[in-house]
Amino acid sequence: VLMAHDFPGNIRELENIIEYAVVVCKNSLVGLEHLPDYLRERAGGDLNRLSKGAEQPGFSLHDMERGLLYEMLEKNHWNRKATAAQMGIHPTTLWRKMKRLNIETPERESQSR
Repeated sequence: VLMAHDFPGNIRELENIIEYAVVVCKNSLVGLEHLPDYLRERAGGDLNRLSKGAEQPGFSLHDMERGLLYEMLEKNHWNRKATAAQMGIHPTTLWRKMKRLNIETPERESQSR
């Protein structure tokens, strides 16, 4: 949610969000429910999708990251540059994540030699 937010207030807004979450959180782990309402409302559908995946037994953070990355690559027709831009990361970072998560670009028939 924080990575997808535009942060019109720049770094000060991020600092305020983190301070708010730490104050509201009574546990040692800050969760989505500790973020300000306006962030949760904007993320709406994404939060529901992510929270449903997190409830599945044996569904690790690694699995969630891999699933989300795979989904975004498919959505962008496996265009790594477009996917990286949508995620707000450098294409090299995306490539490293793909390598770490064992995600390979599917072979395309038109690319065969």
